[in-house]
Amino acid sequence: MLRTAAQLTPTELDQAIGRDIGFIESVEAGDVDLVEYPVQLALDIARSTRSSACRLLKVLEQASWRS
Repeated sequence: MLRTAAQLTPTELDQAIGRDIGFIESVEAGDVDLVEYPVQLALDIARSTRSSACRLLKVLEQASWRS
């Protein structure tokens, strides 16, 4: 949702956050759980998508409740 709102391709976001190509596609497919990654990754994604870090962290918090 944040990536598409920022008009970034998965590859562009991978590069922006310093991850291997295919990482964001794995996240979006549900193969990678961002809750398991450090908060810095979430902050990098928020910065790269020009999104609110608080909003992204809230989404991750809600996701952790479902886990």
